[in-house]
Amino acid sequence: MPLRQCLAIVAGVSAVASLTQRSNELPPQNNTQLVFDHVAAAINQTFRPPAGVLRFPYLVPAGPYQTAWDWDSLFLGIAGLPFGSLPYMRGTFMNYLAATNLTTGELPGGLTPSGPTGVLYHAKPVIIQGAWLAAQADGSYADFQAFQPAMQALLAYWQRAPRVDATTGLPLWHDQLETGADNLVYSECPSAYSPECWVEAADAYTLSSPDLLVFLAREELAYANFCEAWAGVRSLDEPLAAASLRSTATQHRERASALRDLLNTYLWHWDDAQHIRGWYCAYNVSSRQQIRNRTYQMAWPLWANMTASSAQVAASVAAVLSADMLTPYGVRSTSAADPRYSNANIIDPYSNWRGPIWINANAVLAYSLRSQGYEQEAAQLADAVVALLASDLVVNDGQWHECYDSDNGTALAAPGFLSWNTLGATLQANVAAGVDPFSLNS
Repeated sequence: MPLRQCLAIVAGVSAVASLTQRSNELPPQNNTQLVFDHVAAAINQTFRPPAGVLRFPYLVPAGPYQTAWDWDSLFLGIAGLPFGSLPYMRGTFMNYLAATNLTTGELPGGLTPSGPTGVLYHAKPVIIQGAWLAAQADGSYADFQAFQPAMQALLAYWQRAPRVDATTGLPLWHDQLETGADNLVYSECPSAYSPECWVEAADAYTLSSPDLLVFLAREELAYANFCEAWAGVRSLDEPLAAASLRSTATQHRERASALRDLLNTYLWHWDDAQHIRGWYCAYNVSSRQQIRNRTYQMAWPLWANMTASSAQVAASVAAVLSADMLTPYGVRSTSAADPRYSNANIIDPYSNWRGPIWINANAVLAYSLRSQGYEQEAAQLADAVVALLASDLVVNDGQWHECYDSDNGTALAAPGFLSWNTLGATLQANVAAGVDPFSLNS
C-alpha cells in the first residue's frame, strides 16, 4: 500500500478534511491580509535599543516587556525579517553570546538591561542557530567570529554532566518548564512550580525529548556553518587557520549526526508490527523507559530532517495529523485522548501545553510537512493557523493571545501577545513557495 494511502487511513480523512471545512466557513475578510497588516503595524513594539548590560539592540515578546527570551527571539526574529527585525535579531543573539560564561557555558534564558533574569534554568539551545540565521540574512558572518569562544562553550555545556546521561548519551532538560512546553505530559511533575511533587534530586535532569535533540543538532550544524563561512574569509591569507576551521566544521556535523542516531535509537516507538504506525516520544533516563504520550513533538524531528527512514516520516506525519491531534484550528499540543488533556486557561505558574494550540509549534509542523513533500497538508495547516489568528483579532479588538483552546478556538492567556504569533504573517506564502525561513542552508 502506498505511504500516502497509509497516511490517509491512519490519520483519518475526517481530521484533515476539517481544516478544509473550516476554511470554507470563515468570515469574508481576507485573513491573510489581516494577519499580515497586524504584524506590520505592531512588530516595532518588540524592538528595543541597547540598554544597560545589553550592548546591542534586542527583541522582546511584546510591548510591555523589557526582557529578551531565548526561543521567543528565534521565532520572532525570523517572523519579523520582512518588517525590519534583522538588527534586533542579530543584536539579541550577540547579547546572549556576550552573556555566556566562557568557562562553564552557563547562560540564563532571559536577559534584561540590568542583567539575567534567572527565571529559566538555562537558555534553550537555540542561540547559535539564531545567530546563524541572522548572519545568513545579510551575509554578516564575520561579525560573529568574536563570539566563537562563546559558541564553543555553549556546545560543550550540553555535553557535560548533568546535561548528558552517562549510560545512553542522551542530552537532558533540567525540567519541563525549561523546555518552553511548560507542563507538557512528558513530565509527571513538570518543575519546582509543582512543589507538591517536585524533588530536585530525583526529578531534575531525567527528561530527554525530541525538541532537545532537534535544537542541539541544529546548533551543531549552525556552528559548522559559521566555521565554514569564517574559513572562506580566511582561506587566502591564513590557509592553516582556514583548514582548522573546516576540520572543526566536520567534527560538529558528525556530532549532529550522532544526535540523530541517539534520537532514532531511544526516542522512536513503533506501535505496530507492520511499521506503519509510530511516533517520536520522550525518554526518562531514571526509569529507562520511553514516555509515549502523544504530543506535537511526534513529528518535530522532521524539521531537522532527522528521521532514519521514509517509513518514519510517513508514520510521524500520520501521528501528528491523527484525529486525536488535528483540529480545525491546528495541531493540539497534547492528544485529546491523553488522560491529562486540558484546555485550561493557565499562564501562572506556567503555561498550558496539555491541549491548546500553540502557533510556534504549528508553524514548525507546517514547515516540516512541506519539507517532506506533504504540500496539501502543510497548506491546510497554515491556512488554519492564519484563520485562527485572524479570528482572534476580530473577536478580541485587534489583540492576540498566547495560545488557543483546541476544542473551539477560543483565545487563552496573555492578551496583547505578539512573539511567535507573528509567524502567521508569512506562513502561507512560505509554505506555498516551499520556503522554510528557519533553514540553516546558506
